[in-house]
Amino acid sequence: FNGPMAFALTWAGLRGGISIALALSIPSNEERAFIMAITYAVVLFSILIQGLTLKQVISKTQLPSLTVIKTQVW
Repeated sequence: FNGPMAFALTWAGLRGGISIALALSIPSNEERAFIMAITYAVVLFSILIQGLTLKQVISKTQLPSLTVIKTQVW
């Protein structure tokens, strides 16, 4: 992958799966609830911001449309 394609794939990648899994693996104690709340807030923020801006990121990186990519692959 070239630079713009790698950037777009990174921007569109999974968000928060590992963070939530790690937060869930913390033994029950006083700090766990706080860590869980912060983790979910950061993941939700990431999903919203990156999800809502994905179209603009793809257009700014001037990547070909999915139709063009499918035509080239098939």
